[in-house]
Amino acid sequence: MKLYHGTNTDIVKIDLAKGLRYKDFGRGFYLTSEKTTATRMAQKRARLFGGTATLITYERNEPYASFIR
Repeated sequence: MKLYHGTNTDIVKIDLAKGLRYKDFGRGFYLTSEKTTATRMAQKRARLFGGTATLITYERNEPYASFIR
């Protein structure tokens, strides 16, 4: 399974403390299985806040439910 994160910065390590408290589902690190959604988010963040639109891909061989807690 591939999951995507769209951002305007390069992320080396996920830091949940950097997440915004008042996002749609609260503070967190948002991923999507839709590559186009993550790409649009990266472009939007780069346009609004500067930086370079960056698409980060995470790939897991395990079923989705096995790594979501």
